[in-house]
Amino acid sequence: MSTYFFMSPTITEAQVQTIVSAAGYIIGNYTYAPMVANDGYVVQGSPVMNINRLENAAKAKKIKVEISSPPGLSMVGVDAGTPYQVTITMNSTTVSTLLSGNFVLYGFKAVQSTAAGSPLVWFQTQSFSATTVVGWTEQYQAYTSTSTIIPNGEIVSSFAANITLGQQMNVSAGGLGTVVAGGPATAISILNTTSTQYTTGISQVTNGVAQPVCAFPLYGNNEDVIAPIEKVLLMFSTRPVNTGTVIEQSYGPGILIDLTASNQRTVAYDINAGWSWGGFNWAQQIPASSDLIPLLIDDSVQSSARVFQPRCLISA
Repeated sequence: MSTYFFMSPTITEAQVQTIVSAAGYIIGNYTYAPMVANDGYVVQGSPVMNINRLENAAKAKKIKVEISSPPGLSMVGVDAGTPYQVTITMNSTTVSTLLSGNFVLYGFKAVQSTAAGSPLVWFQTQSFSATTVVGWTEQYQAYTSTSTIIPNGEIVSSFAANITLGQQMNVSAGGLGTVVAGGPATAISILNTTSTQYTTGISQVTNGVAQPVCAFPLYGNNEDVIAPIEKVLLMFSTRPVNTGTVIEQSYGPGILIDLTASNQRTVAYDINAGWSWGGFNWAQQIPASSDLIPLLIDDSVQSSARVFQPRCLISA
């Protein structure tokens, strides 16, 4: 959730909503509360809104207001991080067939850890055309949940906090967490300071919203160390699945794309021929019914065992 100040002694809630809508955002995704001094409104919600777009919308509607988003008050954060992008090209026949057949484009994100975990549906969309762009940034959250990790089960976050590489979230009673410095510089650490088991993982921002990408058991007095990997798996399927759902087997033909060496890739999809990318070694075709766990949860960190070594708290 991000916070915005709409500063004006005369502005109304309806005018604030007019600006939000004119800037291309959905009014219902945000809350609107008057400031204590009645000199404006505090708007909170997600996805993240672009200040320039809001200001331009206010000018177009001839509404005088000062708009700001103070650092430290946004759940997603001010720094957008490194952007990544995959462009998918399709011919008109493929697009028409996908749309008429109610196909959904699903996305998954890879991580590395010494713990055993499961991949989650990172995003889903039916908004695609002849050229479809999938984008994300290096913005992360750590979360805790009481949901059980089972195939096709949905993981619902009960607490989430902004976090970045080299930081650690200390989990206390109720699954609440406090983010502090510490842990491997290339990973996100989640330390359980209680004797209660939780489900945990990391979320990554796509389309302005942080969505969980993985789920791991977080045992009492133990720590999970998770490192994001710039690999994304895309697949089309007619099976309806919510984001945050545990998926261990692919429902349709997919492609695993490695963006480690380049933050932009272009691939093609044909309804009959499947995925193509020029045969380069930064991608591979994933057949339907493939096991997704070894593709998206990399626990082969033998060379980095010391870096990712989980810790256990011993209570006296």
